[in-house]
Amino acid sequence: MAEKDCTEIGLAEKSKPTAGEKIEKGQIGIERVDFMEIAYRIYPAPNGTIYSDKNVKSIDDVIELFDYCQIAEAMISKKGWDYLVKKFSLPELYKANKVSDWFDCEKIEEFIAAIEYEKSIAYNSENEHEAIAIFLESTHFPAP
Repeated sequence: MAEKDCTEIGLAEKSKPTAGEKIEKGQIGIERVDFMEIAYRIYPAPNGTIYSDKNVKSIDDVIELFDYCQIAEAMISKKGWDYLVKKFSLPELYKANKVSDWFDCEKIEEFIAAIEYEKSIAYNSENEHEAIAIFLESTHFPAP
């Protein structure tokens, strides 16, 4: 993380952290707490939101994430897919998809094939956020 000036640290300490980020006061200012990244959402601008194992704890959280993925605002990482399957199971994720309607699947086998494809094109690490943001933003129409 680049050095922060006093203004940036002051703003960060007064604002709420984005999902998956914990702000702590320290000698250097802001410290990131370790977590497993599950997904990245391009909003709120300019930094987006990181979804982690710390804040994707319920099936309702999964439905919200699936909703954002459906409208090309978010993308789930490879590790994120592994986490979701392990924590919630394929049948539970299939039920969440039925609520979200991200994938148009009539059978669980179709859903499994869809998430296997999504995992095959998913990003690997937090170092890819800039590329993800560019890709997701390119799928949206400009604001009027």
